[in-house]
Amino acid sequence: MLIKLREQTVADFCSLVASYASKELASPKRSTVPLLAYWANPEDRLRELCANLGFDPSGPLEFHFEFPVPVQHGVGKASFTDLMVLSTKFVVAIEAKYTEPAYETVRKWLGNPLRSNRIAVLDGWIKLIERGTGVRLSPAELDRHPYQLVHRTASACFPPTAQRWVVYHLFSDDRLSYYKEHLSAVFHLLRGQTKLSFGLLLSPPEVSAEYVRLKSLWASGQRDLSGLVRNGLLSGSLFKFSCVQFICI
Repeated sequence: MLIKLREQTVADFCSLVASYASKELASPKRSTVPLLAYWANPEDRLRELCANLGFDPSGPLEFHFEFPVPVQHGVGKASFTDLMVLSTKFVVAIEAKYTEPAYETVRKWLGNPLRSNRIAVLDGWIKLIERGTGVRLSPAELDRHPYQLVHRTASACFPPTAQRWVVYHLFSDDRLSYYKEHLSAVFHLLRGQTKLSFGLLLSPPEVSAEYVRLKSLWASGQRDLSGLVRNGLLSGSLFKFSCVQFICI
């Protein structure tokens, strides 16, 4: 099993955690923290995930954390999926959510007046989705949905494979209805095609006293807790995941 962080191969989970920049682990409230804790034993988690998705986990597999997909038209930043699981048969794009607020819609991101470069960038993502699903969406169909969902969906359509999933991994159920609504709506827009599916993985963790202390330190104004967060991830002492639910959209 190959593990990469932004296309750089790492030896194991410990090396993966060590490879994240301090700013990425500075806050214990970032979704990266429970995501890494959850995937500390990737083989076990993969078997659970594939059982839910109906995939065979055997064969060569790659775990790409912060998987980059460049914009296809126009000029802009790449889309970095939190975790992309790749095989020759399937791809699963996993987006982690913990304490994040609601995201900017396509309509708001495009701006008023409309910006020509952003129109081009959006068109590039739409064409990727069309390549992966055979369905051509319009900007008007997507305008009320989060822009991030559009380019994460496009990212799932980037690697060459037969079957694709976009899975939002929620570490809190506070915004469950929000994510379910938008994933369901985009799936409906794709008009019943069978190449791309959507799901929600819900696993609110039990947090340790150590994690509560880290949140208190953050609330008190300390803005670089990366050393303590890193140690907690490596020791497995921040979270316990005892309740995991998969919701197929």
